[in-house]
Amino acid sequence: KGARDIMVNRKAVMDRMMKLSPLMANRMDSFERELAEMAEKRRGAKLLGTQGLTDKAKELSMKGIGLIDFVTAATLWQGKYLEVMARAKNVDRAVAAADEVVRKTQSQGGIVHLPRLYRAGGIARAYTMFTNDLNQRINLLFETISDKSKGTPERAHELFWYMFVPSVMMYMASTGGRLPWKDPEGWAEQFLTDLWGGFILVNQVLDAGASYLLNKSREARGAKADKSGLRYLLDFAPASMGALEDLGWAVATGNPWRLVEASAKLSGIPYAQFRRTSRGFQKAMETRDARYLVWSEHALRETGNVAEDMRSRLTTPRGWQDRIEFLRWYDNLPARKRRQFIEDTPGAAKHLQKLRESLAGQLKQFERSGARARKQLQGAALEAKLNSIRQERLRFLRERRESAK
Repeated sequence: KGARDIMVNRKAVMDRMMKLSPLMANRMDSFERELAEMAEKRRGAKLLGTQGLTDKAKELSMKGIGLIDFVTAATLWQGKYLEVMARAKNVDRAVAAADEVVRKTQSQGGIVHLPRLYRAGGIARAYTMFTNDLNQRINLLFETISDKSKGTPERAHELFWYMFVPSVMMYMASTGGRLPWKDPEGWAEQFLTDLWGGFILVNQVLDAGASYLLNKSREARGAKADKSGLRYLLDFAPASMGALEDLGWAVATGNPWRLVEASAKLSGIPYAQFRRTSRGFQKAMETRDARYLVWSEHALRETGNVAEDMRSRLTTPRGWQDRIEFLRWYDNLPARKRRQFIEDTPGAAKHLQKLRESLAGQLKQFERSGARARKQLQGAALEAKLNSIRQERLRFLRERRESAK
C-alpha cells in the first residue's frame, strides 16, 4: 500500500513526509554511523567553505546506497502512516507510529541508537564499520522469536519479511537479478550471512563453514564448487584496513592500476564502480547486456547450472578429476539430452574425443611425472614427490572404476 502510494503520488507523498517527519528528512545521512559522522563533517566544511572536490566525491559515492535505504524506509513509513490515518484520523499519531516502525526495523547511525560495542572506538570500531543493518537484523530476530504475546503464525509472518525477503533481494541485487532458485546454494549463503552477520569475527568462521557445506551440496548435484570468495572468508583484517592492504599489494607488485585503485579507496573516491563499468563496456557491447556496465563478469557468471558447469569441464578441464566428472554425468544422460548437449556446445565432438584420449593416456602421464621427478629431485624431496604421484594414481584408478559402474 505504501509502495503503491509512493509510485502514484511520489512528489506529494515525499513533500508531506519531509515536512512531517524530521527522522525521514535526515534519513539519508543517518542510517550508518560512518555516514552520520561524514554528514556532520560535511555540514561543518560547507559552513566554513572548506569542502573540496574529494569531499564532494565522497558525498556523491554514498548517494546510491543512501537512496536504496531511503526508498525502503519511506515505503515502510508511508504504509504505517496510511494504516494509522485510516483508523485514527490523527496526523500526529500516524507520524509517531510511522517513525516508530522505521526506528524499530531500520538501522540508525546516531551514537545514541547504537549498542555499546558499536559506540566504541579503535579496533572495535574497525570491525563494526558498516554492519549496523546486520546488527539490527539480529535484534529483530531475537525480539520476534522471544515475543510470547504473538502466536506462531504471526511470528513466522514477521520472520518471513525480516529474513527471507531481504536475503532474496540482496542476492538478486549482488548478482544482476539472478533468481535464487537458479543457484539455491548461493542464495542460502546470502541468507546465512544475513542471519549471523552481526556477530563480529565469529560470522566469518560460520561463513567459511557454511561455504564448505554448500559447496559439497553443489558438487553432489554435479555443479562446480564456488571457491572464489574463500580468501575473503579467511581474511580477518577489518574492512577499514582493506585500502592499506591493497596499497601494500600495489607497491609490492608495481601495478600502477592497483596503486590508483588503492589510493582512491584511501581517499574515499568511488573508483571501483568506474573501473567495473569501463571493464564491462566491451562485454556489454558484445552481449547487448547492459548489466555488465553495473556488475562485474564474476557477479554475472552462470552459477549452479549443472549443464554449464559440465560444458566448462568438457571444453576447459582443470585436470583428470574434471574429465572423469564430466564423463560420469554425460554417460548417464538420456540419449535425447546427450544429443541436445552436443548441439548446444560448439566443437563438442572434438572436445569429447580429446577428453577421452587424455584419460586413456593419464597413466603414462603419471609415469612421465615420476621420471621427471627422478631427474630433478633426490633424497627426501624425491621420495615425497613419488609418494604424491602414487597416491594420485591410486585416486585416479579408483575414480575411473567408480565412474565405469
